[in-house]
Amino acid sequence: MRKVFKIVIIFVVLLLTLTSCGIFHHHQYVEKTVDPTCVSEGKIYLECSCGKIINEENIEKIDHIFDEGTIAKEATCQEEGLKIFVCTICNYSKGEKLSKTEHIGVYIPSVSASCTETGTRGVYKCKWCSEKLSGFETLPILEHYYINGVCKNCGETTYSDGFIYDLNANNRTYTIVSVGTCEDENMIIPAYHNGLPVTSIGERAFYGCSFIKTVTFEEGLYNLSIGIEAFRSCSKLMEVKNAEIINSLAKEAFLGCHKLQSFNLGENFHSFGPGVFNSCSNLKLSLNEKNPYFKLVNGILYSKDMKTLYQYLPSNNAQTCVIPSEVEIIYPCAFFSLSFEKISFEENSQVKKIGSNAFLYCTLNEIDLSTLENLKEIEYAAFFGVSGLKELILPDGLETIQSAALGCMNLEKLVIPNSVNNMSHNIFQVKPKNLTIYCEVSTKPTNWSNDWNDSSSQVIWGYKG
Repeated sequence: MRKVFKIVIIFVVLLLTLTSCGIFHHHQYVEKTVDPTCVSEGKIYLECSCGKIINEENIEKIDHIFDEGTIAKEATCQEEGLKIFVCTICNYSKGEKLSKTEHIGVYIPSVSASCTETGTRGVYKCKWCSEKLSGFETLPILEHYYINGVCKNCGETTYSDGFIYDLNANNRTYTIVSVGTCEDENMIIPAYHNGLPVTSIGERAFYGCSFIKTVTFEEGLYNLSIGIEAFRSCSKLMEVKNAEIINSLAKEAFLGCHKLQSFNLGENFHSFGPGVFNSCSNLKLSLNEKNPYFKLVNGILYSKDMKTLYQYLPSNNAQTCVIPSEVEIIYPCAFFSLSFEKISFEENSQVKKIGSNAFLYCTLNEIDLSTLENLKEIEYAAFFGVSGLKELILPDGLETIQSAALGCMNLEKLVIPNSVNNMSHNIFQVKPKNLTIYCEVSTKPTNWSNDWNDSSSQVIWGYKG
């Protein structure tokens, strides 16, 4: 039995040996590939299950396979950028420049201005270089908003100090009577003094203060009255802020403020004195449309009903003026020191009185008063100092001529109608060289002053035209 077993084992070993030697094995090959990389070559070959390999061929290395890249430095409108790519196999890296970009707009929201800093209106700026691309606008610093001497916006506590005050007769309000020791260029008029309201600026309080550039009336002031010549000859004054709280302006309150540029009359303004803005050659006046007392038409201030012409503003610079037919009174100093080629009146003019100094120191070549059938009185110095005017024919119906009323320097012909029954003394107060006076009356009326003709000019009585 043991012998048989050995014979079997020998047979099996012999069979296996014959098989491995190919005596009985048939090769079956399968194509296999080793992929190339950027580090090593690949290959392709045939391999039998017994491990035998034939027909082996090499495959060249491939290029690096890079990832999508990472931005290392972002490109801007001023500098190139850089993008890094890394091989996914061997980690080799390379860089690629990124071209400069166009401006990239970023919206910057509006920033409100304050009384200490400027603001900006919403604007697009480049996110890289901050260049303003569109919509940029600087908002100016706001004015302080003072209440009882304290700015509501920034808390600044200041108003001009050093004024001299008088307690008014009612013992409840104050008047500023003098600039005192105050030398502020930008002057702030307080609403209160010693706990009581300030209600008026006294006569000549700031007369000739050439250092003043702006005047601000503090919030809290109301119904303020400005006295006679209060700011006269403030030659550097350019702006009056919060003027809307003023309710009255007395005679020549701002006369000679040549640099004054704007002035706003408020809804409650109700009293305008003679010559308030005379010689304010740069002034643009505005009037609250709800004001029930005055009307502003083409730079001329009238009463609401147009019956009184208060002031022709110097900034008009017109060569001619036509006075509306509704006007009954030409207010004192209405045309003070202005220049015109001609002043005329609409048909059916209702002018009854030409006020004192109405045309004082005007340059005027022509004015026809002869059509003013309703004119009764020419007041003191109405035409005094007028140059250019050579002929003046006064209308029938005129009754009164006051002193210096006709002191025209170049006058050559004056016709006085027989209706004049009241002639003051010295109606010229100048001596025109070539003046001839034509009086329709045959002799001097009783009510004419004996020295009415202070010019000593020739008089022709009984003139018939």
